[in-house]
Amino acid sequence: MTGVAGPANVALRALARGATYGPDLRASAVRDAACRIAWAFRSLFGVPEIMALVRGKSGTERAYWRRVLGYCLDGNLQAVMDEYGHVLPEWLGILGAPPSDRAGRVAEAMSSALTIRAPLYGYDAVRVAGESVSIESMRVVKPGR
Repeated sequence: MTGVAGPANVALRALARGATYGPDLRASAVRDAACRIAWAFRSLFGVPEIMALVRGKSGTERAYWRRVLGYCLDGNLQAVMDEYGHVLPEWLGILGAPPSDRAGRVAEAMSSALTIRAPLYGYDAVRVAGESVSIESMRVVKPGR
């Protein structure tokens, strides 16, 4: 399953299929780009909310990395990445760029999308007591959390 559903292999195939980087998947620019995308997936699957989603209600009886691969396979990550890799070069306006540049720009855009995080809103509470000043960082959370 690792060879089929692993995010690195999925990214490599998507880059090769989507933007005509050439038949040689051994090109270092394409492999480096796939690695950056896979690293972004690693970051995404390490977020607590995503981990809870992947684990589901059944808990942790299987190794998490195996659950991630199953999740990628069941959700057809390959099709999602193929489609994204197909439309992204045109959207970025880099169809005419050299293959190595195109691979890097596509990987950068995909990595950026995969590592978007919700902001943590907060403020600093400044308290003055006589001659001393204290600053306490406060987080704003949703009610019920």
